[in-house]
Amino acid sequence: MKVALCAVAVGGLALSACGEALSKRYKGELDEKPRPLEWSSTPQDVWKLSAFAFERGSQLELKCGPAALVVGASGGAAIWAFVEPATPAALSGSLAPDGTALAHVLVRFHPEQLDELFPPKTVGKAPDARALLAARRVVARQLTETGYRWDQFPSALPKGSLVLDCTFADGARRVFQLDGAKGELELDSRFTRSELPAAVALSSKDAERAFEAAWEAFDRQYAKFQLRPEVDWDAVRKSYAPLARGATTTWEAATAIALALELLRDLHVHVECGEERLPFYWRYRPQNGVPDAAGKLIGELRGGASDVRWARTDDGIGFLQVNGVGSDDVAKRVDAALEELGDTWGLILDIRFNGGGSTNVAASVAGRFIDSEKVYAQSQYRSGPKRTQLGAKQPRSVAPRGPWRYQAPVMALFGQRCMSSGDELALMLVQCPQVTTLGDRTAGSSAAPKLIDVGSGISVKVPQWNDCDAAGQPYEDRGVPVQVEITNSSEAFALDRDPVLAAALERLRASPKNKRAPGKR
Repeated sequence: MKVALCAVAVGGLALSACGEALSKRYKGELDEKPRPLEWSSTPQDVWKLSAFAFERGSQLELKCGPAALVVGASGGAAIWAFVEPATPAALSGSLAPDGTALAHVLVRFHPEQLDELFPPKTVGKAPDARALLAARRVVARQLTETGYRWDQFPSALPKGSLVLDCTFADGARRVFQLDGAKGELELDSRFTRSELPAAVALSSKDAERAFEAAWEAFDRQYAKFQLRPEVDWDAVRKSYAPLARGATTTWEAATAIALALELLRDLHVHVECGEERLPFYWRYRPQNGVPDAAGKLIGELRGGASDVRWARTDDGIGFLQVNGVGSDDVAKRVDAALEELGDTWGLILDIRFNGGGSTNVAASVAGRFIDSEKVYAQSQYRSGPKRTQLGAKQPRSVAPRGPWRYQAPVMALFGQRCMSSGDELALMLVQCPQVTTLGDRTAGSSAAPKLIDVGSGISVKVPQWNDCDAAGQPYEDRGVPVQVEITNSSEAFALDRDPVLAAALERLRASPKNKRAPGKR
């Protein structure tokens, strides 16, 4: 059965004489290889439609008149679109819900389908970018949960395939999946209700005040403007303040703030507003391992499901995995693990999956390995009104802790999933003479963020420092490098396969047996 994808021009919406061929605006191409797709959607990606329609025989027919259109693109290739009819639209057909008006639809597609979905004669320039707020609110929750995902990012749909994620005026939700290879349209029964929180009304004045308070908090306190020379902070205000002024709900105001802050490309910058899931900057960081693989390759993992787990090999190598440093209990569990592993002659310390937590807890962990107090980092804070004005670099040090330190050879495993206070722990371990670092660089994201209330139930996290390594070089974005780089694609790792862990074991086992001695000395 033939599938018809069409957008038919109707009256009531003035378009330019020639329309807009979106394929000329979004010229990027995607290969067929499955991979995570980082994407963007800005005020320049907001358009208007004279109409939109989708028809699949007797199964489903969607028709609407004038509508707002927002496009999301990866590498210049359009991969999703958000359509918001000016008036609620109707669905009909055997798969359509009865008598429910469509509020908006999130469409995922292959880039080659762009002009087929939205023919040039139906597309025009949008008078404003307000539809971007609703689009980014929906996308923040729903873009990847319907499938075609890689980690937290979307992946490309096969040519001919389509996802229509429809939300209705009464909160009902229906997701229709078109399999291009099979030519079949199916209703995805997993989704029945929208999970978007109820809107909270807000005056335009209060929305503007919240935006200005957030912008000014970053203007006065954000410590990394010198790392983002491409960001014109005044131009950001000019572009996004109108979106906030047009807001009538807290989520609209918060989303306008979030979209402005997203341009800073900072993993520690977040906006909070009740139960809303707001946009924030995120970059793909490949995972170079599987947390549970050590249980197969080393031995039974002890510690349960906590952030600290440990094991040992039959030939006397210890394994200690520290996946977070968020509570004082982590240091206590590391102490307990080392007491059990003190007789091992070598140790693998795995912090590849450490998402951070507390600098002090990280120092407590590293204190069991460092031989003397050493500077591991230098931090800079804002020191004046000029955005790039920073004070002198303030050294931070880590000192030995505990009744004894582990002195046998240690292989510390790093990876890009290690961030924040995990980055700091990596910097501390680099200062330990018995530690060799293997794997991949860390994420490179440290912040000392401060949560600031900007009013109307909206808060922003403002990074207070620009952190540097012991030599005084910023490590934002570039991370903490390793001595022995082991790069593999994500597919190289599984529960029974870990090239980084295998390399660490091989290096330890290469040491002469007559040179081996217990770590506890």
